[in-house]
Amino acid sequence: MVVLLSLAACTDDTEYTAGVWYRRSDFDGVARTDAAGFTIGNIGYLCTGYRGSTKDRLKDCWAYDIEANSWTQCTSMPDAAPARNAATGFAVGTKGYIATGYDATKKDYLNDCWQYDPATNSWKEMASIPDGTDGTNIYGKRYYALSFGIGQYGYLGTGYNDNYQKDFWKFDPSVGDKGEWTAMSGFGGQKRMGGMAFVIDDIAYICGGENNGSDVTDFWCFNPATGTWKELRELYDKSDDDYDDDYDDDDDDMYEAVCPNCQNTIVLSDSVLDEGTMHCPCCNELLEFDYSDLTMDDLEHKEEDAEDAESETEPEA
Repeated sequence: MVVLLSLAACTDDTEYTAGVWYRRSDFDGVARTDAAGFTIGNIGYLCTGYRGSTKDRLKDCWAYDIEANSWTQCTSMPDAAPARNAATGFAVGTKGYIATGYDATKKDYLNDCWQYDPATNSWKEMASIPDGTDGTNIYGKRYYALSFGIGQYGYLGTGYNDNYQKDFWKFDPSVGDKGEWTAMSGFGGQKRMGGMAFVIDDIAYICGGENNGSDVTDFWCFNPATGTWKELRELYDKSDDDYDDDYDDDDDDMYEAVCPNCQNTIVLSDSVLDEGTMHCPCCNELLEFDYSDLTMDDLEHKEEDAEDAESETEPEA
């Protein structure tokens, strides 16, 4: 169904150039910190964590459906899996994985790994990260590690186990019945706990975290096709360079409007309005723009912008 949309306001507030957040359904589970999660298709999963009011570690699992904008409780991790906080999660193919963390009952860091299959709503124990208890000097146990999945493999690294870590491990779930962890090399960044990881076009990026009480500012990317790490520009300004060249006074004006279907406020640019329609980012309803509620000041402002843009493209006499 096509919905007519009236524009409510016009603004050139530069805060919109950095992106816009939309309110979604509140989490249906108990409030917590130190949760872990992963994404499979269009479904996000949130598991484990720490409930400060009761000082409990958790092992429940919840799925968020972005299309339905709703949460559904899944099967909790099995009895053999300790409740934990500060674990990390990643997805490989159609399966999700929760690994490492802290077990308050045993007062110990964890190196185990558990696979969640949404098709059967079930958990399976996978191979643990090798640990020094086997006589080696490798210590897989940790919490506040970071992880990501690319292609057919998962990757996990950094964290803390009474020492800050910077090692990385590659997980192949196709080996045997429980998969296999292999130590990696080549990461030249700082040790850290509580870092962040994200993937764009099959390239992983890691940043942030803490090392010996100080914020970590280095920024690295990993290319699994070549198995190599590359250092990128640090996260804070170390020079007088202007890092906002893409955001200037010539940017599109931004307009606020309320979706009549879900009642969420959305922000639109001139370029979006020129197309005439868009899908609401919150409920996916098709919206058609109606300029009838724009004030004369708004319309004059749009006309002035159009004239300025035209004059800038005219050649000098």
